[in-house]
Amino acid sequence: MKKNPAKKIFMTICLSAVFGLTACEQNEGPAEKAGKKIDQAAEKTSQKYEEAKEVMNEEASKAADYINEKLAKPEQTVEDEKNQ
Repeated sequence: MKKNPAKKIFMTICLSAVFGLTACEQNEGPAEKAGKKIDQAAEKTSQKYEEAKEVMNEEASKAADYINEKLAKPEQTVEDEKNQ
């Protein structure tokens, strides 16, 4: 049986790569932790922005409806309504 040195070298490189990558994943350094926290903060900020935008759109729609209603009834002013 003939020994193939290229096959041994290839297998050694593959195993080294697998063990090397496995070791890197287990040890999370401070930069990786900070990066994750930044990502989480950005995601939370994005969610809060979307929620605020939704509320603002609803309030703007209510205000537009109110103005349109008042414009449809020119005989009654906003001051008249406050006095009622």
